[in-house]
Amino acid sequence: MKILKTLLLIIAVLLAIFLILGLIAPRKVDVSREVVIKAPVEKVFGTVSDLKTWDHWSPWRQKDSTLKVTYGEKTSGEGASYSWTSENSGSGKYTIAKVNPPHELISAIQFEMQGNEGEGYWEFEEQDANSTKVRWGLRFDVPYPFNAMLLFQDMEGVIGPDFEFGLDHLKAYIEQQAETINDLTVKKEPWGKKHYLAVRKDGAKWDEIPNLMSAAYAQIGAFLGQNGITPAGPPVALYYPWNEETKTTDMAPAMPVAELPDAIPETLAGITLEADS
Repeated sequence: MKILKTLLLIIAVLLAIFLILGLIAPRKVDVSREVVIKAPVEKVFGTVSDLKTWDHWSPWRQKDSTLKVTYGEKTSGEGASYSWTSENSGSGKYTIAKVNPPHELISAIQFEMQGNEGEGYWEFEEQDANSTKVRWGLRFDVPYPFNAMLLFQDMEGVIGPDFEFGLDHLKAYIEQQAETINDLTVKKEPWGKKHYLAVRKDGAKWDEIPNLMSAAYAQIGAFLGQNGITPAGPPVALYYPWNEETKTTDMAPAMPVAELPDAIPETLAGITLEADS
């Protein structure tokens, strides 16, 4: 009986200490890291907001071979989401809750095993036309008295290295993409009214494009020959919606001509992007 009383006293003292520590321990956790990426802010923001690019640089997908990801109906922009399961880190869901393109992205993170929720945040600050400072962070609340554990856990040391790993790989991923076109100068130019003969195909799958273009140019060439029309330049392809999620596009292989036959519409003037090597 005396031993039992002693044990109860020890437990009571430890509990009291734990409750007191909870009064002085922080209740909020906010960990972040930053990096400068040599790319326009729109490019960096677009990459991060497209959840399917995370396969290339996410620290958890790189380090955890047991991680399995299932995407939601939307994979890019506000409302995009994915859920995960892992033998090492449990399961949860990541949702892009708010975007302020191209400056900010806020996400809601649910950790099902722990029953906790956190808020992930990304901040994108343009340094110049081809340089962006990126901050990646996580913040969450720890309720009293469990916040006492924060006095014995180095959350910066636990979370920070993963953010550093991810940002370094994000930087390498984006800058490597930029290197493939760094010998091109892209400029915006006025695009005057043009005349084209075209064959439009809506909902074309990306892997069908070569065959569709070949058939369309043959059809256009036959029409030109039958009507005695001379091309006014090399063949082109006009693209309308380009859907990254469904890998489809509305397209029109076309041939420029000086004048259009009657009853054939012409393109309107606008703006085009030209890349010069």
